[in-house]
Amino acid sequence: MDDQPASFAVRIDRGRCTGHAMCALIAPGVYTIDDIGYNNTTEAAFEASLLEEATRGAKACPEQAITVEKLASVTNSDLP
Repeated sequence: MDDQPASFAVRIDRGRCTGHAMCALIAPGVYTIDDIGYNNTTEAAFEASLLEEATRGAKACPEQAITVEKLASVTNSDLP
């Protein structure tokens, strides 16, 4: 088994989101919003190919309610 590609995740602080919807405007492939503009992204994990888009969307949030983080990847040495 080869090393799997790095996965990333977004964490949304829903208490800080005020519905500007800038994240989804900048990065529609990563973020979803509800009818009034609040982030309701449910699938938080994504592959490295979307990292740049996710990061741009997070940086566009005026409330800084989005964190992009790298998830632990599985390598051959991690397997039993």
